[in-house]
Amino acid sequence: MLTSDDLRLVGPDVIEVSARHERLDPHVKWWVDYAPEPATTLSGRVVFGTLHAFGAAGGAEVTVASVIKYPNGASPTSEEFEKALKDSDALETLYDYARTVVSSVAAIVNARPELDRKAPEPVFGQLKRASESDSASTSASAER
Repeated sequence: MLTSDDLRLVGPDVIEVSARHERLDPHVKWWVDYAPEPATTLSGRVVFGTLHAFGAAGGAEVTVASVIKYPNGASPTSEEFEKALKDSDALETLYDYARTVVSSVAAIVNARPELDRKAPEPVFGQLKRASESDSASTSASAER
């Protein structure tokens, strides 16, 4: 059985960033989408995280991605992977990475959204290949 302690973050990278000077009620959202099947060359799955954080003076949104590895020979179902991922240090580290980028990008528009050091509860979804659907949406991205 896969546990949260089995997961390791590998090669996080920033995929997309944006910042806006727009007055909104302060809010933070954390969406996490993961591949429903293992990466072809690694024992792990591709994971995307989108952190959206706004305060009274504006805010930013950043999407980061990484491979989350698990032990060789493990073959968790999507449900097992999500359960282990939810409470893992690997996901918390991906949030920390996104939080740092959001803070930096938001500063460009003189916004300082309040971000907790601990990740908010993630909204999970599964990535889909573009060939599977015209919209290629996930349950998490549908809420954005």
